[in-house]
Amino acid sequence: MAPVEWPEQVPILTDGALVLRPWAPEDHKDVLAACQDAEIQRWTTVPSPYTAEDAEEFLAAVGALWEDRSAMPFAIDLAGERRLAGSIGVVALDSSSGRGELGYWVSPWARGRGVAGSALRLLSEWAFHSAGFSSLHMMIDPGNQPSARAAARAGFEAGRAFGVPLRESDAGDLVVHGLCAEDLS
Repeated sequence: MAPVEWPEQVPILTDGALVLRPWAPEDHKDVLAACQDAEIQRWTTVPSPYTAEDAEEFLAAVGALWEDRSAMPFAIDLAGERRLAGSIGVVALDSSSGRGELGYWVSPWARGRGVAGSALRLLSEWAFHSAGFSSLHMMIDPGNQPSARAAARAGFEAGRAFGVPLRESDAGDLVVHGLCAEDLS
């Protein structure tokens, strides 16, 4: 199995409706506003309460994560709109085996527009066809049905794991949703 290909710079990915792009300092205001949302705080690991300093630290960290090759973070934009629609990325990976874990959140003002499922599909296609990943997975709390539906729309199958150890959340076990490169061929 070939190792993951790591571009020097964060690529810009688009499907015509969404754009996955590098994070920018100008995203601070929208990151701060989005992460005030109770649902983002409930289902992700963002601090609560979420402060302006947390947003600054997040934006400083995402660039470093790409550079040290520990994660592949992207900002999500809706094409033609100038407001951040969310965050997505390969948040954990084993570059030698080609396995990666995806994570995301969608800004409250962008929900109900298919952003999560489309962003998951766009990132997965790039990860498999350009970066050389062999499998991707997400760990979703069983109570987070919107994320489970978005994963299914993007082709992920609940309960499908590729050598992924289960983790626990505050609510107990997380459900693994998996996708392999052959699923998108």
